[in-house]
Amino acid sequence: MSETNNSIPLSRDVPEPEWLPEVLATPALTPADPPRMHTRPVSVGGVKIGGGAPVVVQSMCTTMTWDVAATMNQIQRLADAGCEVVRVAVPDDKSADALPEIVKRSPIPVVADIHFHYKLGLKALAAGVHKIRINPGNIGSEDKTREILAAARDRGVPIRVGANVGSLPKSIIAQYGSFGLILAMATWMVAMAGALVLSASVGALITQTPTWRTVAVRAGLPGATR
Repeated sequence: MSETNNSIPLSRDVPEPEWLPEVLATPALTPADPPRMHTRPVSVGGVKIGGGAPVVVQSMCTTMTWDVAATMNQIQRLADAGCEVVRVAVPDDKSADALPEIVKRSPIPVVADIHFHYKLGLKALAAGVHKIRINPGNIGSEDKTREILAAARDRGVPIRVGANVGSLPKSIIAQYGSFGLILAMATWMVAMAGALVLSASVGALITQTPTWRTVAVRAGLPGATR
């Protein structure tokens, strides 16, 4: 096995490209990069995101959220390592029921990643989370999405609207076919299509609540860093 200077193993059957060391040594960001886009600032439990604020370090727990002891242990380790915002999965009522204790004990703001049912979003907001992440494509009807938006607005809690290939609306899946048969470029196109659909639907709802303006939209691909 041959290795690059960054200790990335390569198969002995594939010679290392001459340009690879130079590419790996190039910083991800350079002074020549275009300036960051101007965005409206959003406050997540007192941590400012966007609007020219420094980049915020966020990570996500890999624990079962209902296991409060394990989740808190991981959150504390993340905070000690410099993490500023932490996200936890909320796939069921058992996880949602653990949120009040987690929010109370967490040293950093907590984001609830809502899976599939709008009532989990409502429970997370009632628990006092500092931000929620939803995908209207799998939350359900527009009325259910609207109910989450209203509850978040009333509490002054920002929402991260996220779309990825694993959680697109059924209509998008039906239109573009099985993900297992789609090549990388087609997958990218599907993800973007889903993001546009949800952005338009959420945007239409937000325009009806002009006093509430704390929304972030994100689209992702399988394996992409979040």
